[in-house]
Amino acid sequence: MKQLLLFIIILIISINAYSQGKSEMSNADIFLSQNGYLFEKQFIEIGKFKKVEVNDIIVKSINGDDNINSIRLSFDGVSKYSAKKTYYASIDEDEIDDIIIVLDYISKRLNEPFPQKYTELIYKSRSGFSIFAYTKKRMENWQIGLQLDQYEEYSLIYFLEPEIKEFKEIILKAQSAFN
Repeated sequence: MKQLLLFIIILIISINAYSQGKSEMSNADIFLSQNGYLFEKQFIEIGKFKKVEVNDIIVKSINGDDNINSIRLSFDGVSKYSAKKTYYASIDEDEIDDIIIVLDYISKRLNEPFPQKYTELIYKSRSGFSIFAYTKKRMENWQIGLQLDQYEEYSLIYFLEPEIKEFKEIILKAQSAFN
């Protein structure tokens, strides 16, 4: 009985540790992680937003009939050890409409009266890419930005309110290239 109880406790601890270390993946990343398939990846250069390269990725399974589209964002920055590092984020094709809605909502909120309480607006994609805005009380303005890697503070890109429209346009351009 004691051995069974000990086994169950170890099993629960192992499952918990595994689930905490599990990274988030986009549908494109999951698709590409399949074994036994040959994939063809096509990269379509869309443009640049600030220092972020925006590409469409079309992935086709050569020995299957499946394909998947996503937007890839990449940013050359530094790591916490001052080494050069490229940060990546994936936005699945089915997340693009949500991102447009989020950008429109953030634009709308920025044009409303400034909130009296500290406020955050955060959208996070499957891969951990996030768009955010939060209030800076002292200056009575909003801080807006993107974070390509949720675990890396050096993957943050801040921008101004008028640049929301520019980011939205490049996302829409990427979306239209899939068709």
